[in-house]
Amino acid sequence: VVDAGAVPLLVLCVQEPELTLKRIACSALSDLAKHTPELAQAVVDAGAVSYIAPLVTNQDDKLKRQVCCALAQVSKHSVDLAE
Repeated sequence: VVDAGAVPLLVLCVQEPELTLKRIACSALSDLAKHTPELAQAVVDAGAVSYIAPLVTNQDDKLKRQVCCALAQVSKHSVDLAE
């Protein structure tokens, strides 16, 4: 998935106004980041965190849950990724 170039496209989806698209993109990024530190780093390198993190203040609880899960999956691998 990463080699196919999907991560930057998912980051673009997070930036779209459609709430459902944001949720699905955050969920997919979370699923990618959970497996290995390298995959989590790919998510970070694509700039996903800077677009995902502000969404924790969104009023939609389902989106907030996906955002928190994605951030947790990225940060669980190392202190560097958590920062």
